[in-house]
Amino acid sequence: MRCNIGGSSGRPNNTETATVRAGDELGFGIGSTFGHPGIQQVYLSRAPDLPDSPNTSLSPAMEYDGSGGWARIYSLTTTPTWPNGTGSMGKNSFAEAQPGAVDWATHKLTSFLFVLPPETPEGEYLLRAEGMAVHAAHKPGGAQFYVACAQIRVVNERQDRSSELGPLVKIPGVYRGDEPGVLLPQFWSGLQRYTTPGPALWPPGTEEQHVAKYL
Repeated sequence: MRCNIGGSSGRPNNTETATVRAGDELGFGIGSTFGHPGIQQVYLSRAPDLPDSPNTSLSPAMEYDGSGGWARIYSLTTTPTWPNGTGSMGKNSFAEAQPGAVDWATHKLTSFLFVLPPETPEGEYLLRAEGMAVHAAHKPGGAQFYVACAQIRVVNERQDRSSELGPLVKIPGVYRGDEPGVLLPQFWSGLQRYTTPGPALWPPGTEEQHVAKYL
């Protein structure tokens, strides 16, 4: 649930830690395509500093297992219903959808882009992409999660603008499984309103997105 299979440490896979700047546009690729109705979110967790070690190849993000707190920094959910499906006015992207049902901004995405908040303090982090498919979410335990993590080293040239992440949640533990958005009140094809699960977006004032940016 946290960083998928084998994601408790980057060391076995010798994964790299990418250096980025606060305020950069980042992104994730999707293995094939986002084919189900659902949402895409991104969480960020600060890696604790490592004790002094002669091994300079290690990085805090590589060693970090993600057991600390996570802030939600991006959420891509529903989209206006466009005439030719996602992207232009009146027809749902999914042929199964009933009249008036919500449409999904994630439809058929193979990648997505988002901005790393300019307020992000310098340090190393795990960056977690979380896709949640809701085609079976009208049943308890039916929501399907597709997750992956990346290691980043953040440089912030405007440290005077940085602020602490929050509210922070634990993963697993962020969702109970019965809250709105994870458990739907009806089958998705007739759903006319969607409530996004998770803590408040960070930093304060960050808005949920309804149109995707992608490569």
